[in-house]
Amino acid sequence: MSRFKNSSTYQYHQLDHMTSEIRLLKLHAGDGWNILKADLISVSISEAPPFEAISYRWASGEDVPILLDNYRFLVSGEVHEILRTLRYQHEDRLLWLDSICIDQNNINEKEWQIEFMTQIYGTCTRVIGWI
Repeated sequence: MSRFKNSSTYQYHQLDHMTSEIRLLKLHAGDGWNILKADLISVSISEAPPFEAISYRWASGEDVPILLDNYRFLVSGEVHEILRTLRYQHEDRLLWLDSICIDQNNINEKEWQIEFMTQIYGTCTRVIGWI
């Protein structure tokens, strides 16, 4: 039996620009090489719970599936490595990273979320730089 819901692509829920909504990635606890499981939650940045933002260099390469809101979602090998390394074993972790938290196929959303990144990085509890 497949671990993924039958869907060819993950469907993002629209963010509310007027309330400065962002998406946060709730990375579920796990260990070893178990599949990465996560959920996206939408929150107004002014009401966001503590979260960490990840700054990294986008890299090309083979995409790897994760389980996002119980749907198959492809991430770059680099992002997969970041999430696997940062995943806690016994508790969930709240993260923001642009390649997942911004709908990369929605040009309007990308434009205003990219302009909003200064506030996102300024609001988070910690920025994790991945080199």
